Amino acid sequence: MDNQTAPQIGHEKFLVLPSNYAARASKYMQPGEHIELSLRSWGLTHIEGSNTGIRGGFLAGTSKGKQMGHAWLIITNQRLMMISKGLISFQIKTFQFSNISSVVVEEGIMDDKFIVLAMGTREIWIFRKKVREYTQKAMIMLQTRISQKPYGSSGGGSDPLSELKLRLVRGEITQQQFDELKKSIQ
Repeated sequence: MDNQTAPQIGHEKFLVLPSNYAARASKYMQPGEHIELSLRSWGLTHIEGSNTGIRGGFLAGTSKGKQMGHAWLIITNQRLMMISKGLISFQIKTFQFSNISSVVVEEGIMDDKFIVLAMGTREIWIFRKKVREYTQKAMIMLQTRISQKPYGSSGGGSDPLSELKLRLVRGEITQQQFDELKKSIQ
């Protein structure tokens, strides 16, 4: 991780991308692209598709819409990458920032749900509460990047604050997220 701050003691396994995952990710990266943040979810939590919903429980093996093993959320300077490993598979999904419509974190008692809406799908990742500061950091990084893209047919000439206001009105971000993002662009 090039620009990520040093993880707290005990959090390395959630923040330091293993070499086999890094090697896979590098095959999909463009020249000049680098990893800014990586974050591991805990097993059996990567749910994909627009209508899958959230299914609780710890199931052995794989089931429809779920991937087994450690799923990684990776933010590069150019896109969002999602890597998950099953028993015999290695799945990589990438989303350009311009294709992401919203990113939210729902905080829970034991864990947090990191929800990404992009290209007609909903990706839900569950992260341990003890790495909440990093899930928040990832959410703000992504929200800042997607707030810089043009919306609709306006031609992309509007300022970031106007875009944030639009996202607040649409319900894509909460008032608290709006306030945090507003501070980051001013």
